[in-house]
Amino acid sequence: MTDLQQKDWWGRNWKWVVPSGCAGCLVVFIAFFLIVFGAVITLLKESPVSQEALGQLQASPVVTAALGAPIEIGGGIPSGNVSTSGGSGEADLAIPVQGPNAKGTLYLKATKNAGRWSFSLLELAIEETGERINLLSP
Repeated sequence: MTDLQQKDWWGRNWKWVVPSGCAGCLVVFIAFFLIVFGAVITLLKESPVSQEALGQLQASPVVTAALGAPIEIGGGIPSGNVSTSGGSGEADLAIPVQGPNAKGTLYLKATKNAGRWSFSLLELAIEETGERINLLSP
């Protein structure tokens, strides 16, 4: 009997099965990472505190003059964290925003008590000029 006839399937094919199996695991890992990353980004952008801050941003005539209208969450990646437990929580976020005239970053710090968010920081940094607009000052 020749050497080829004596080897079983694994003995003949392990050289291509192992690398393709590892590549498959890598593809699954990358897909899982991208799904989790996308879910986290979506949660940060669509969290109630982000939406409330965006509403205040859009209502500001000073911001509308600087960015133009409509103002929306930009294509960048928000950073920071939001943690809630029942009616309480904390948020510390940097959210990219844009209008037709300019782009910027909305910075916010907020606490949630009895189901309501209160901002201790709500400020827009305009990318092109470096100007900062405090949305909490009257």
